[in-house]
Amino acid sequence: MKKITFFLFTLICAFSLSVNAQGVSVADCGDFAAGPNATWTHVLTATTAADGVASQGAQTFTMNITSLPEGGSNYRVVKTVANGNFFNGPAVALTLGENSQTVAGVAFDRVVKFQFSSGDIGFDALSVNGEGAECLVVAPVLDVPGCTDASACNYSADAN
Repeated sequence: MKKITFFLFTLICAFSLSVNAQGVSVADCGDFAAGPNATWTHVLTATTAADGVASQGAQTFTMNITSLPEGGSNYRVVKTVANGNFFNGPAVALTLGENSQTVAGVAFDRVVKFQFSSGDIGFDALSVNGEGAECLVVAPVLDVPGCTDASACNYSADAN
Protein backbone atom coordinates (compact mmCIF):
# COMPACT_ATOMS: atom_id res chain seq x y z
CA MET A 1 0.00 0.00 0.00
CA LYS A 2 2.89 2.39 0.79
CA LYS A 3 4.33 1.91 -2.69
CA ILE A 4 0.96 2.65 -4.33
CA THR A 5 0.50 5.77 -2.17
CA PHE A 6 4.04 6.90 -2.93
CA PHE A 7 3.51 6.28 -6.65
CA LEU A 8 0.23 8.22 -6.72
CA PHE A 9 1.69 11.10 -4.70
CA THR A 10 4.71 11.30 -7.02
CA LEU A 11 2.48 11.12 -10.09
CA ILE A 12 0.20 13.91 -8.82
CA CYS A 13 3.17 16.13 -7.97
CA ALA A 14 4.84 15.49 -11.32
CA PHE A 15 1.73 16.41 -13.30
CA SER A 16 0.98 19.42 -11.10
CA LEU A 17 4.41 21.02 -11.53
CA SER A 18 4.20 23.81 -14.04
CA VAL A 19 6.55 26.62 -14.92
CA ASN A 20 5.21 30.16 -15.10
CA ALA A 21 7.12 33.29 -15.95
CA GLN A 22 6.48 35.97 -13.37
CA GLY A 23 5.52 39.31 -14.90
CA VAL A 24 7.79 42.34 -14.70
CA SER A 25 7.73 45.96 -15.86
CA VAL A 26 10.03 47.57 -18.40
CA ALA A 27 11.47 49.79 -15.64
CA ASP A 28 12.39 46.73 -13.56
CA CYS A 29 13.96 44.75 -16.40
CA GLY A 30 17.73 45.01 -16.78
CA ASP A 31 17.42 44.17 -20.48
CA PHE A 32 16.31 47.79 -21.04
CA ALA A 33 18.71 50.75 -20.90
CA ALA A 34 17.80 54.31 -20.04
CA GLY A 35 16.27 56.17 -22.94
CA PRO A 36 17.60 59.31 -24.59
CA ASN A 37 14.86 61.68 -23.37
CA ALA A 38 11.52 62.09 -21.55
CA THR A 39 9.56 60.87 -24.60
CA TRP A 40 11.56 57.67 -25.12
CA THR A 41 12.42 56.55 -21.61
CA HIS A 42 13.64 52.96 -22.18
CA VAL A 43 15.68 51.28 -24.92
CA LEU A 44 15.96 47.64 -25.92
CA THR A 45 19.03 47.02 -28.10
CA ALA A 46 18.67 44.35 -30.77
CA THR A 47 22.13 44.76 -32.32
CA THR A 48 25.04 47.14 -32.73
CA ALA A 49 27.54 47.61 -35.57
CA ALA A 50 30.11 45.90 -33.34
CA ASP A 51 28.14 42.66 -33.88
CA GLY A 52 29.44 42.70 -37.47
CA VAL A 53 27.68 40.42 -39.94
CA ALA A 54 25.10 39.41 -37.30
CA SER A 55 23.86 43.03 -37.26
CA GLN A 56 22.98 42.73 -40.95
CA GLY A 57 20.28 40.11 -40.40
CA ALA A 58 16.64 40.70 -39.54
CA GLN A 59 16.21 42.05 -35.99
CA THR A 60 13.09 41.16 -34.01
CA PHE A 61 11.47 41.79 -30.66
CA THR A 62 8.36 40.06 -29.32
CA MET A 63 6.71 41.06 -26.06
CA ASN A 64 3.57 39.74 -24.38
CA ILE A 65 2.13 42.79 -22.64
CA THR A 66 0.00 42.22 -19.54
CA SER A 67 -0.58 45.86 -18.54
CA LEU A 68 -0.15 49.35 -19.93
CA PRO A 69 -0.01 52.70 -18.13
CA GLU A 70 -3.07 54.94 -18.21
CA GLY A 71 -3.11 56.59 -21.61
CA GLY A 72 -1.17 53.73 -23.22
CA SER A 73 2.40 53.52 -24.42
CA ASN A 74 4.34 53.46 -27.68
CA TYR A 75 7.52 52.05 -29.15
CA ARG A 76 9.55 52.97 -32.19
CA VAL A 77 12.42 51.49 -34.18
CA VAL A 78 15.70 53.40 -34.22
CA LYS A 79 18.33 52.15 -36.66
CA THR A 80 21.33 53.26 -38.64
CA VAL A 81 21.12 53.39 -42.41
CA ALA A 82 23.83 52.68 -45.02
CA ASN A 83 25.60 56.04 -44.56
CA GLY A 84 25.72 55.57 -40.75
CA ASN A 85 23.05 58.15 -39.95
CA PHE A 86 20.24 57.28 -37.55
CA PHE A 87 16.66 56.84 -38.71
CA ASN A 88 13.87 57.15 -36.13
CA GLY A 89 10.74 55.26 -37.09
CA PRO A 90 7.22 56.43 -36.26
CA ALA A 91 5.61 55.78 -32.87
CA VAL A 92 3.57 52.56 -32.77
CA ALA A 93 0.92 52.05 -30.09
CA LEU A 94 1.43 48.99 -27.90
CA THR A 95 -1.54 46.74 -27.14
CA LEU A 96 -2.30 44.13 -24.51
CA GLY A 97 -1.18 40.70 -25.68
CA GLU A 98 1.59 39.88 -28.11
CA ASN A 99 3.41 42.77 -29.79
CA SER A 100 6.10 42.03 -32.35
CA GLN A 101 8.29 43.95 -34.75
CA THR A 102 10.81 42.73 -37.30
CA VAL A 103 13.34 45.05 -38.94
CA ALA A 104 14.42 43.65 -42.31
CA GLY A 105 18.00 42.60 -42.96
CA VAL A 106 20.50 44.81 -44.81
CA ALA A 107 23.93 44.52 -46.48
CA PHE A 108 25.89 46.66 -43.98
CA ASP A 109 26.76 46.60 -40.29
CA ARG A 110 24.25 48.61 -38.30
CA VAL A 111 22.51 49.50 -35.03
CA VAL A 112 18.89 48.49 -34.33
CA LYS A 113 17.12 49.53 -31.13
CA PHE A 114 13.53 49.58 -29.94
CA GLN A 115 12.64 52.62 -27.84
CA PHE A 116 9.68 52.65 -25.42
CA SER A 117 7.75 55.63 -24.05
CA SER A 118 7.17 54.24 -20.55
CA GLY A 119 8.74 52.04 -17.91
CA ASP A 120 5.26 51.11 -16.64
CA ILE A 121 4.62 48.53 -19.35
CA GLY A 122 4.01 45.15 -17.73
CA PHE A 123 4.94 41.97 -19.57
CA ASP A 124 5.41 38.25 -18.97
CA ALA A 125 7.35 37.31 -22.10
CA LEU A 126 10.05 39.13 -24.04
CA SER A 127 12.50 37.99 -26.67
CA VAL A 128 14.98 39.80 -28.87
CA ASN A 129 16.16 37.91 -31.94
CA GLY A 130 14.77 34.71 -30.43
CA GLU A 131 16.62 35.09 -27.11
CA GLY A 132 14.46 35.28 -23.97
CA ALA A 133 14.77 38.19 -21.56
CA GLU A 134 17.07 37.65 -18.60
CA CYS A 135 14.82 39.65 -16.28
CA LEU A 136 11.92 37.18 -16.29
CA VAL A 137 11.94 34.81 -13.34
CA VAL A 138 10.89 31.26 -14.08
CA ALA A 139 9.65 29.56 -10.94
CA PRO A 140 7.99 26.21 -10.28
CA VAL A 141 4.38 26.42 -9.18
CA LEU A 142 3.11 23.49 -7.17
CA ASP A 143 -0.60 23.30 -6.45
CA VAL A 144 -0.92 19.94 -4.69
CA PRO A 145 -1.34 19.80 -0.89
CA GLY A 146 1.84 18.43 0.65
CA CYS A 147 3.84 19.15 -2.50
CA THR A 148 5.02 22.64 -1.60
CA ASP A 149 8.43 22.53 -3.28
CA ALA A 150 10.30 20.36 -5.74
CA SER A 151 11.93 18.31 -2.99
CA ALA A 152 8.53 17.46 -1.49
CA CYS A 153 7.82 15.38 -4.57
CA ASN A 154 11.01 13.34 -4.21
CA TYR A 155 10.14 11.04 -1.35
CA SER A 156 11.95 7.73 -1.10
CA ALA A 157 9.74 4.63 -1.21
CA ASP A 158 11.55 3.40 1.93
CA ALA A 159 11.08 6.65 3.88
CA ASN A 160 7.99 5.41 5.78
